[in-house]
Amino acid sequence: MPKYHSQVTHEKDQLSLSWLKYWNIINFRGDIKDPIFLASIEKGTKLKLPITECSTLLEDGNKIIWAGPDDWFWLSEKMSASDMYQSLKDSCKGTNSAVTDVSGGYRILRLSGGRVGEVLAQGCPLDFHSRHFKVGQSAGSVFFNTSIWVWKTSDEPIYELLVRSSFVGYVDLLMKTICKEFSIAKS
Repeated sequence: MPKYHSQVTHEKDQLSLSWLKYWNIINFRGDIKDPIFLASIEKGTKLKLPITECSTLLEDGNKIIWAGPDDWFWLSEKMSASDMYQSLKDSCKGTNSAVTDVSGGYRILRLSGGRVGEVLAQGCPLDFHSRHFKVGQSAGSVFFNTSIWVWKTSDEPIYELLVRSSFVGYVDLLMKTICKEFSIAKS
């Protein structure tokens, strides 16, 4: 998987981009007004479900990304996709819900550094200024012609993008082209 490393020597300009490995991704859907569904998700994930629009739960090795009023992504580097899937299927049994392993369908791109907002803004219409996009927020959007989910994990700043696997090459090429302005070389 492609990796990028900044060649910029000024600390404020440093930028790092890398495709994360070993993260499994489960998509699940259900009604947040159903207390049984909420309890089932918390039992299956052992995490509190973020129910506020455009929010995330960021815990060591686990993330739950709000994707819509009844739609979430659960990402984990600690659990296998089959264990994640089975845990949710078992805990949600009897509820009106859907659980799908989408690990093969998505990749995660991590971007960090002082100018990451400028890089993202070249292909995404969201406002990445720290006044508007805060740690723990998420949003569905586009990066040029690719649909993405993006969330902020740190004020450093660090952003992560959920990208469909079939668009990884396209996003990789765009990043290579865009980042020339920021002195980033592909290694």
